Amino acid sequence: MHRFHQLSIQHKVTALALSSSLLVLLAASVIFIVRESGSARHEAREILNTRADIIGEALAVALDFDDPRPAQAALRRLARDPQMIGAAAYTSAGTVLAKYPPTFAPPATPPTGRRFVGYQLHLTTRVVHQGRVVGTLYLVRNTIELREQFSRTLVNFGLAALIAAGLGFLVSSALQRIVSTPILSLARTAQAVGVSHDFSVRAVKAHADEIGELVDRFNQMLAELQSRDRALAEARSQLEARVDERTRQLTQALEQLRTEARDRENTQKALQQAEGKLLLHVAQTPMAVIDWNTQFEVVTWNPAAARIFGYTATEAIGRSGPELVVPPEARPHVNEIWQALLQRTGGTHSVNNNITKDGSTLTCEWFNTPLVGTDGRVIGVSSFCADITARVSLEQQVLQSQKLQAVGQLAAGIAHDFNNELTVILGNASLLDLSPRLTKEDRVHVGQVQAASTRSATLVRQLLAFSRKQVIQPKPLDLNELIANDTKMLSSVLGEHIILRCTFAPTPARVHADRGMLDQILLNLCVNARDAMPGGGQLQISAVIVTVDTAHRHANAEARLGRFCCLSVTDTGCGMDAATQARIFEPFFTTKGVGQGTGLGLATVYGIVKQHDGWIECVSAPGLGATFKVFLPFYAAAPAAPATAPGPAPAVEAEPRGTETVLLVEDEAPVRELSRRALTRLGYQVLLAASGPEALQVWREHHATIDLLLTDLVMPGGLSGLDLAARLRQERPNLLVIYCSGYSTDLVATKMEIKEGRNFLAKPYSLTALSRIVRAALDDRAPAGPATAPPPPPAPAV
Repeated sequence: MHRFHQLSIQHKVTALALSSSLLVLLAASVIFIVRESGSARHEAREILNTRADIIGEALAVALDFDDPRPAQAALRRLARDPQMIGAAAYTSAGTVLAKYPPTFAPPATPPTGRRFVGYQLHLTTRVVHQGRVVGTLYLVRNTIELREQFSRTLVNFGLAALIAAGLGFLVSSALQRIVSTPILSLARTAQAVGVSHDFSVRAVKAHADEIGELVDRFNQMLAELQSRDRALAEARSQLEARVDERTRQLTQALEQLRTEARDRENTQKALQQAEGKLLLHVAQTPMAVIDWNTQFEVVTWNPAAARIFGYTATEAIGRSGPELVVPPEARPHVNEIWQALLQRTGGTHSVNNNITKDGSTLTCEWFNTPLVGTDGRVIGVSSFCADITARVSLEQQVLQSQKLQAVGQLAAGIAHDFNNELTVILGNASLLDLSPRLTKEDRVHVGQVQAASTRSATLVRQLLAFSRKQVIQPKPLDLNELIANDTKMLSSVLGEHIILRCTFAPTPARVHADRGMLDQILLNLCVNARDAMPGGGQLQISAVIVTVDTAHRHANAEARLGRFCCLSVTDTGCGMDAATQARIFEPFFTTKGVGQGTGLGLATVYGIVKQHDGWIECVSAPGLGATFKVFLPFYAAAPAAPATAPGPAPAVEAEPRGTETVLLVEDEAPVRELSRRALTRLGYQVLLAASGPEALQVWREHHATIDLLLTDLVMPGGLSGLDLAARLRQERPNLLVIYCSGYSTDLVATKMEIKEGRNFLAKPYSLTALSRIVRAALDDRAPAGPATAPPPPPAPAV
């Protein structure tokens, strides 16, 4: 400083000018270098950040799914940058998923943030996908161009300084003012740029000299920096826009893929559920489900088919249908059905006999559907099959029951009319037999007429038993006692060549039934069994209390649920085939020769059982004997005490007589006339009426003198015998009434107490029976002898 003060003003100015110029130039150079260096570093970081953003976007999906192939492909894009030293992609777990180049050795744990290590720039950034950090990207780039640029800048500024110093020294005196001003302006501009980083600022050029050129260079440098900064900003904006667009496209594509995946998954689940339901239906349906190919071979065989036909699916699949389940005699018909199915002209429904694995025969109902392909040709047949053997059997039983019921109605009608005719024949024969003018030979002929009439009446009684039109007198009975009491009688009927065995129920087998009719049931069944064992055998009679369940009811159409007493008769005879069993209860059906049976034995049993609200079952096979089971409702009340034996009957007249007045109501004129003649002959006063209304008219005229009403049950005019008696008893409650009929459905329906021989006279009747029942009613006592013909003998066996 002391030497400076000793210089001249000019030198001082020159020195100051020169010094100032140098200082200004030096300051500008330092600022520029610092700024340039900072800008270059910033530019290097921005370039590396941009690459990191682009590469990170490309790596996001690969890192999310840990897929190295697309990650490696994304890193290989860095090959375009020759200054790129290496890069590595880390998963969220910290493992290296991909690196570039292959020789690059990334650290196990990448450094965080951005930093310069020498002339290398290290950058570590997180990769985010859909808001989640899926990994880390590590980049290393060489910045040696910064050193070269710095060296060039130093050289340039050194030369400029030397030139400036020389020029300043030479022209400092003259150009002090000219040089100092632009330098100062340049310094201020450089300072402003350094402070504001605004590259749009320009230095003012005062003269077109070196300093002016320096100013131009400086301004050009600022312009380049400004252009570069603008380009970087625009590139950054474009990059961000491209990244946003690509992100949007990737997001849309990913969402579309997810939607398609969900749709495929839902469709697959729906198909699996539908297939599962179909398989479950086929496996659990009670009907056989069988699929056939066009060669009539089994393709599908469900468990129901295995249950019905006995073959497992392994045994059935691949075998021919006719060979498997069709009996030989039905195969031509089944082949016709098959051809119709293949031609789609019919065969969709059929009922056929089929065979099972063990050779049994079933009745099956088939529902067939041709399976048609997309080309319109039949590619197979799907069949649903149901075993209807039990249903067909029940239908046949119902038809048989209806048939027997219709025959019974016909038999009842015939028997009713026939009884009226027999009454006339038997009554007139009785009147003729009383004539004293008959010769001995004539009396023989009259006796034959009476005997034939009695036999005919027996047949009519059996028809009425079959048609359930007999009058029954039910009482509580024990089947055990019934069997025990009838054993001696049955032994004599069966003969010594048949062994009779009896089994009794452990507790009383109580029923509410007519004792005489049950005796007839047991006798008819035993006689039928005897005739089936001409060479001898065993006959088993048993009584048991059973509970009929649903299975038993399904096997027999007439069966009912509940508690029943079962009377069974089993023989070891010749047995019967199915055709014979279908007709054994028909009236007049017999397997014996002419004159060996009337065919009414089992028909009578059937009618009596049905009239007692029961049913009868038969199990038999040729050569295996037969078992008849009679089911009667169990009666909970205790059986009535046996009646005491009656004492000796008082002696009565053969034909009791009287003088009382009888109102006789009968719609059949021959029967009415016969009864009038018989009663008149016995001394009675007889008033006649042909119908109920006519009887009411007679009653109104003679009610004071009428002692007894003798009326038929079924009459025209809308007023039956029961109704007539009820009307008359409204006026005289103690009026004596005797009902007369060929059968008595009405009496049974009204549960009226019927005492044959006291208030009921069955047609046909003899004059003796008529006289005794009339006298007994008037005397209010039972007749001494039988009012009707004795019970008929057991009917011959079928």
